[in-house]
Amino acid sequence: MRIATWNVNSLKVRLPHVLDWLAASQADVLCLQETKTEDGQFPLAAINEAGYQAVFSGQKTYNGVAILTRRPVSAIHRDIPGFADPQKRVIAVTLDGVRIQELFTGMDPVIANATEAESGIYEAEVTRRRYWRDTARARREALMPFFWKTLVPAGFVLGNQAMGCAVTVRNSQWFSSPGYSE
Repeated sequence: MRIATWNVNSLKVRLPHVLDWLAASQADVLCLQETKTEDGQFPLAAINEAGYQAVFSGQKTYNGVAILTRRPVSAIHRDIPGFADPQKRVIAVTLDGVRIQELFTGMDPVIANATEAESGIYEAEVTRRRYWRDTARARREALMPFFWKTLVPAGFVLGNQAMGCAVTVRNSQWFSSPGYSE
């Protein structure tokens, strides 16, 4: 599966470039950030005409995200559970049984509470028994035991915002680009 990501900084402005790139790359999945497009204005017809389906969560100004795929997705989740934030910055899906999982909380509650058809996971009940636990700590250890029980005690892990970690970039513009190390 070919997966790509692109900070488009306005889908309205970049739509012709996105469509050209999709035609040339034949990517299976394209994740877009900063679409700056409200849901009612999302160019779904153009995306569908290019052979892609879209799941999106948008707003004007600085945010908005979308996932374009060649095949149907399941277990669609928008926003961060339990986090009151009106900014549209998070969207997750399952495609062909594949879901990118957040490292710090273990099995996604959306998946754990979904049916097999909703989650896209074969043998969802077996997966729940194997990976679901009552706490985020226990879930992450069940999902990635070597990482959490062997590597982490030998060093440290950065990036868990729930534990107060923050990312500070070196440049004053707060951006990154290919080949630029922050």
